[in-house]
Amino acid sequence: MRHALTFALFFATLSTAQAQLTWVPCTMPVNTLTTLTMGPYGELVTLMNTNPAQVRMSTDQGQTWQNHTGTGGPNGTFLSDTRLHITNAATILVWGSANGGSTYNGWRSTDGGDTFTILGTANGIPASRYFMGFSSGPNGDVYLYGEGILRSTDDGQTWTSIVGANTFLTSMAVTTTNIWAVQLSAMYRGNLDGTGFSAISTGALQVTNGLGIARGMNERIVAVGGADRVITTADGGNTWQAVNTGIPTTLNHELQHVAASLNSDTWVTAKQITVFSTDNGGAPWENASNGLGFAGNEPIQGVFCDSTGTFYMFGYFHLYRSNSATGITSPNAEEEASAYPNPTTGPVRLPSTFSGRPCRVIDAAGREVLRGQVGYDATMDLGMLEDGRYLVRSGAKLVPVQVHH
Repeated sequence: MRHALTFALFFATLSTAQAQLTWVPCTMPVNTLTTLTMGPYGELVTLMNTNPAQVRMSTDQGQTWQNHTGTGGPNGTFLSDTRLHITNAATILVWGSANGGSTYNGWRSTDGGDTFTILGTANGIPASRYFMGFSSGPNGDVYLYGEGILRSTDDGQTWTSIVGANTFLTSMAVTTTNIWAVQLSAMYRGNLDGTGFSAISTGALQVTNGLGIARGMNERIVAVGGADRVITTADGGNTWQAVNTGIPTTLNHELQHVAASLNSDTWVTAKQITVFSTDNGGAPWENASNGLGFAGNEPIQGVFCDSTGTFYMFGYFHLYRSNSATGITSPNAEEEASAYPNPTTGPVRLPSTFSGRPCRVIDAAGREVLRGQVGYDATMDLGMLEDGRYLVRSGAKLVPVQVHH
């Protein structure tokens, strides 16, 4: 019914949903939630601390969860320092120690967490370097950052060190052209292959204890932490602005987490049990605690945003999602007209905003008939589909395409 309604709205006027964020609880996948990640299609994934560690996945916004056996994966009984990630191709990656010691490995699953293969030094992951997390770029590259940066261009199978271990990074974001990271008072920028990676000037502003960084709409970068709380750049790091209107100067702890929608200038930032949101690029921020029930001793562990602009936030004992998406609900005429050729016998060139992005193809009955990733030249082959009308959807963007052999 939802997809059928989408067809009915196809030629509606471009609109956005901007509103004060409120939160609704999701079903908890485990008793104590310390790690959670989101995939390209909105799937939520965490690990059960069993032997081997089992994947628990939700494909309905955290309402229900399915177990995946995790065969070949890490030993959950002694799993520590866990970093969990889903790539643009929906591959699950895990990094951590499976024996409680100082030796670290990675694991990789391409079947939703049913089976894993181990990733070690032979794959380019050093056993002695410590990492803070993963990050994926819009072009499909995957990064592992902390003591330096490792990069994978084959969906996590093999890794190359592109930044040395002597540069310790606390958070990282990737745009179409650059990698960005923060380390205490320093902001870093480099090319996607690591060349030119170095600290850059943010002018009179500093994130004096940089703890979080995010990529937003139109390649905007948002960083949080320290006395300046939130700073941002919209021109690739040439100029920076402090965007703190509405955040109390008496805030007694530094902001640690930040997430941004790719469809609007809606951001969420948090630390401990304090949450703020903005729907206008930081001007102004508002308290966004409506609907949250975190305990005083339950610090927020993470916040992130899916491709439709729905935000998720979790602590040890609670998982929430925002009550509405913030993104575009229908495509504009220029995008609709830019699919070519249309009708197509198979290959079709989509709008440039689809380039390299995961997408779903929906038929006229509202059924999902295909998932895939659009080529970096914005082309996709629909030749395996039967004749008919379809929606190609990436996040909140929709393009109608007709297949006729």
